[in-house]
Amino acid sequence: MKIPEPINTTAAAIYALHERNNVEQPREYLGMSQIGEQCERKLWLDFRWAVSEKFEGRMLRLFETGHREEARVIAELRAIGCNVRHIDPNTRKQIGVISHGGHFRGHVDAIVQGLPESPKTWHLVDVKTTNSKKFAELKKQGMEKLYPKYWAQAHAYMGKMELDRAMYIFVCKDTDEIYPVRFEFDKAVFEANEAKAERVIFGDRIPAPLSTDSTWHECRYCAAHDQCHGSKLTKQVNCRTCAHSTAERDGRWTCA
Repeated sequence: MKIPEPINTTAAAIYALHERNNVEQPREYLGMSQIGEQCERKLWLDFRWAVSEKFEGRMLRLFETGHREEARVIAELRAIGCNVRHIDPNTRKQIGVISHGGHFRGHVDAIVQGLPESPKTWHLVDVKTTNSKKFAELKKQGMEKLYPKYWAQAHAYMGKMELDRAMYIFVCKDTDEIYPVRFEFDKAVFEANEAKAERVIFGDRIPAPLSTDSTWHECRYCAAHDQCHGSKLTKQVNCRTCAHSTAERDGRWTCA
């Protein structure tokens, strides 16, 4: 009989630490980083707190690694002579972007002037990390095709901040190679996602699912799988999941 692998290991203890420290509450808004999600039903359920997605310690640690890389790259941009803004002087917090009365929001990594590619133009700058496989695919396919959620996020930010250019800086976690992707603002993309956010936020009926096939690859591992393909009832009981609550145009929620 094979001896079982030990459960109480250093790695397990570190992962458990991240799970204990993860006290993040549900977002009060629809995130601009989410709007590129293909399934509007998933977004609709997320916004109404009907879906609770939990991450294991390893993934939480991975998210933290990405946040640490953001700070590193911002410091490096300053060191090469760029003018970098990443804190709102009024709030002393990360620069925020809002739409639809505040129901649709996001936070930018930085606004940068002095990039070598175009020194005079202010750019939206965002930092992303990826592995070697995805890094190679990015170079071949481009950001719009490989990462549509990032593409939508960028245009949501640019549109509301009236910026014409963006640079997403990808860092390969395996080699530390840096690959900047620079692109222009596309008004059509911005308007399409603003309309999509409006449907999700103010729609009083749950949208159609992405697929009626419960084994479809994009549905199979979705946090909303049970609501779409199971009982269609949420286990989350709160004011957002109540039929009498309404998202108002001025950013409030009202109860009937």
